Parts: sequence; structure tokens; C-alpha cells
Amino acid sequence: MNPEDDIELGQALERHFADRLDAQLGRATKAFTAHHARSHRRSRFIGFTVAGLVAATAAAIVLAILPHPRPAHDAPAPVAQANVGTLEQVVWSRTIDAGTVLLDGQTPARKLVREQIREVHWTDPAGGRHIRSSTPRRDVLLISLDTY
Repeated sequence: MNPEDDIELGQALERHFADRLDAQLGRATKAFTAHHARSHRRSRFIGFTVAGLVAATAAAIVLAILPHPRPAHDAPAPVAQANVGTLEQVVWSRTIDAGTVLLDGQTPARKLVREQIREVHWTDPAGGRHIRSSTPRRDVLLISLDTY
């Protein structure tokens, strides 16, 4: 190969790569700036949440320490004690990772499917009756993914 062919090939490659890659200039900076703005808002939200929890805890402690006035009379005794029986509840659940999906054809998201079965069993001791209830539940969670 002679040096003139090398120069022509170099110029052709330079034009080709410029055509393909010039559209990408600045894209990473925009994505980084957007991601930084989202994480900054999130940290501010967490800060306000923590401050609110600290204030609520302080208020609860103050209310617990302050003396409470007692009623002048005693509360009446209950009229009858009801025998309500036994109640058992069991919840089975599983979470399935359904992979990555596209929302609106362009926004990637992680799809999680959570399935639950809630079973309640009540026994009436007086009549010996049993009631059993099973309730299925299926939730689909979509978690957006950051693109760069």
C-alpha cells in the first residue's frame, strides 16, 4: 500500500466516524447532569423526612413525660366477655424478576411480579364452625432504570 492510499483511508475513516459520533457529543454530560439533579432532590427529600421523624419522636417523648389528668370516676366493668374463637392467618408470597421491559417503547424498566396468597381460618368454639378464606394477589412493580 502506498502512503497516498493510507491518507485517503484515514480521511474516509475520519469522515465516517465524525458522521456517526458527532451526534453523541454532549449526551453523557446531559445524562450525568440529569442524574445528579435527581439524586440531589432525593437526598433533600430524605433529609426532610429524617428531620420530620426526629421532630415527631421528640413530640412523642414530650407527650409521654408530661403528666396526664386522670378521670374522676372509674370506667364501668364490661357487661359480658365474648368468646370469639381462634383466628389464624398465613401469607405466602414470592417475588419473580421478569427482566427488563421498555415503557413507551424507549424507557427501560425492571419488571418484578409479586404474588401472594393470604389464608385466614376462623374457628367458632361454641358452635364448632370453621370458616376458611384464601385470597390471591398479584402485583406488578416497574422500576425505572437510569440510561446513560
